[in-house]
This record gives sequence, C-alpha cells and structure tokens, in this order.
Amino acid sequence: MEGIPGKIKAVVEAKRHWRTASQVKSGALLGLTTELKKVKEQFALLAVAMGAGTVEEVAQVKKTISARKGRVEEERRKEAEVKKIEASKRAVEAENRREQAHLKEAEKVAAQRKLVRESQRRAWEACEETLAGLARKDKAALGEDELIELGVKIKEAKAMKERIERETKQPLEIKIGRSRQVVNGEILKTIEVAMGHMQAIDSKEKVELETAVGKVNMLLRRTGVILDHTVWVVMVRAGTGYFEDESY
Repeated sequence: MEGIPGKIKAVVEAKRHWRTASQVKSGALLGLTTELKKVKEQFALLAVAMGAGTVEEVAQVKKTISARKGRVEEERRKEAEVKKIEASKRAVEAENRREQAHLKEAEKVAAQRKLVRESQRRAWEACEETLAGLARKDKAALGEDELIELGVKIKEAKAMKERIERETKQPLEIKIGRSRQVVNGEILKTIEVAMGHMQAIDSKEKVELETAVGKVNMLLRRTGVILDHTVWVVMVRAGTGYFEDESY
C-alpha cells in the first residue's frame, strides 16, 4: 500500500495535464486531443481500480466498460452474420455446381440413349436383310445338309429379330428431372438419372446387384445419422426385374 499515494499523485497530475491540454484550441491538435482523451480514460480506470476514483470517475468507467462491451458484442454479432452469409453463399455455389453436374450427366445419358436406339435400329435392319437373303436362296438346288443349315440360320435370324423388337419396345428408363418430396417438414430434392437396356441376368448377378444396393443404402443410413438428415433410397432396375433396398 506504500506506493498508492504516489500513484494517486500521478493520477492527479495527469488530470491537471488533461485540463491544460483541453484548453488548447481544436483543429491542428485534434489528433492529440483524441489521444489525450484515451489517456484520461486509462488513468480513470487505474484510479477506480485502486479505489481512488471519484463518483463521477466510477460512473464514467462503468459507462466506458459498458460501451466497450456493447461494441464487442456488436462486432461478434456482425462477425456471426458475415459467417452465416458466407456459409449460405457457399451452399448456393455448391448447389449450382451439383445442378451443372446433373445437367451434364443428363446430356450424356440422352446421347447414350440415342446411340442405343440407333444401334437397335441398325441391328433390326441387318436381321431383315439376312432373312431376305436367306429367303432368296434356291432351296431346290440345296442338299439335305445345306437345307438344315439354312433352316438353322433362318431360325437364328428370326430369334434375333424378335429379341431386338422386344428390346426396342422396352423403355430405356430414361428419367431426367427434378422433383420435390416433403419428409417431416423437410423438403428433399431428388434427381433421378437412369438408363438401361435389355440384358440377361442370372441368380448370381441378381444377388450381387442386391448386395451392392444394400451397401449403398447402408452408407446413406450412416451418413443420415451423422448429419441428422432424412436419408435417400437407392433403387435399381435391371432387365425386367426390379430390386430395391428401402432406407428409413
């Protein structure tokens, strides 16, 4: 406590210098006045901290602290708002990138669909030409073995033609679009891009396909739990069969 009188004296001396400086005309020394004001505030804080401040100084210090606290809270609020806006902007940009990727995928699928249909058309025309060529053969001039071989070729060509016709009638399952689904008040955007064609599938391949679908949905469920979101459902259509694994 021995040093307190000296500190109080320093505070009083600083106040005297402040009163002297405050009498200087403003203008060219405006910057100095602002700086001296800050010095006065610091000395007032010191005096109050040592219990030597006047009632006015205590009130001023409380006001200063409150003002500083208010400014800090305002800066924090502004910072939080800026972060929120930036996060929203990043989310919009990410969504735009996803939309562009889906658009490119849709264009790619549409091009593939066109190629598949064109390939089917050419295959059907080739079968027609083959059948027409076989029908023009002079059967009377053919031997027994040649007639058998001709019959086999005609049968194979007809079977191929029928298969192509069945495949052509089947939709390619081209679904490119966007739909909205509301689940528990949350709007989910679903985008479906699919393409298929007739292809034989045995029991082993069916099991492999169902297993793959199950693994994907398991990952979706796990992600949904981590992110606390309603998860999606992956469904696969293969040939004339339809396999799915529901995710809840």
